[in-house]
Amino acid sequence: MSYHENFPNTKLVWFFSFLLFLWCCQPLGLHGEDGETSERLIQTFSGHKDKVTSVAFGSDGKTFVSSSFDDKVILWRMDGENVKSASMGLGSDVFSAALAADNRTVAIAAENLSVFLWNAAAKGEPKMLNAHSAPLLCVAFTKKGTGWASGGKDNNIYLWNSGGKDPVGKLTGHADAVMDIDFSPDGSKLASAANDKTAAIWSTQTRKPIKVLKGHQGAVRCISFNTDGTKVATGSYDGTAVLWDIATGKQMKVFKGHEKGVFGVAFPSDGKRLITGGGDRTIVIWNIETGEKLETLTHQSGAITCLAISPDGTQLLSSGGSEIRLWDVAK
Repeated sequence: MSYHENFPNTKLVWFFSFLLFLWCCQPLGLHGEDGETSERLIQTFSGHKDKVTSVAFGSDGKTFVSSSFDDKVILWRMDGENVKSASMGLGSDVFSAALAADNRTVAIAAENLSVFLWNAAAKGEPKMLNAHSAPLLCVAFTKKGTGWASGGKDNNIYLWNSGGKDPVGKLTGHADAVMDIDFSPDGSKLASAANDKTAAIWSTQTRKPIKVLKGHQGAVRCISFNTDGTKVATGSYDGTAVLWDIATGKQMKVFKGHEKGVFGVAFPSDGKRLITGGGDRTIVIWNIETGEKLETLTHQSGAITCLAISPDGTQLLSSGGSEIRLWDVAK
């Protein structure tokens, strides 16, 4: 019998080869534990050359900003599949960037002790502001964009007016670096996550802490208010996320499931779910009432360093490795 007589039917070979080709060519990140990831993934953005450290939406839900250890900040504008971007190189590692309500003014936290304000619609260098005595780690704008805040390794948080050259307030009390900050929807409160294993809720009027949240066994890496400002969620290097009641300062629920630290937390618009992202490269969607894990989005290109929810609460940005991904979390 000849070699050709032993070879399988040519049509079958082509058929199975085609199936194998389709399977192999599916983009990374389109598979989840429960098969839902492919339906949720909307778009992937590739523009940074090193680990993305932060992402943040603008007020229009179509603009967002990202920062990276490639020393760049990129402002992205989405119009369906058409995406435009503008970048600013700072020559120093950038840990965080936030976008004002005008969708063009960017606050930047850099390693060189300075906070920058960049008007992406104008030419020229960003405005450099100095207040901190150690590298900055986080920045955030109020939802209305009338003010913003910065935090860093000097354990302090400074409050700024949108056009001011000097801070208008200073929040002190953390015993270690301030890792993340977030304003309440009405801007009357600021939440902070710190390396001292605590989080805090501050009054932006009195500059004093309202509640100190204790319970994590590791540094608190991220914090976010829910949509009505009555709760916050925190994520920690201890691998857990915690839901807190602001009025009492008590834990409402502890979410365990990540194999490494939790570096991002976000609330979808329905108020019934919490989304977490971790060092294990997964994004988990939880039922807030029961603590049940509803869904896991996997195959990220790196540890999830940040999550950001759109103003309407229906879309999620995640940073993992040098990529940014946009997800549909409406349902």
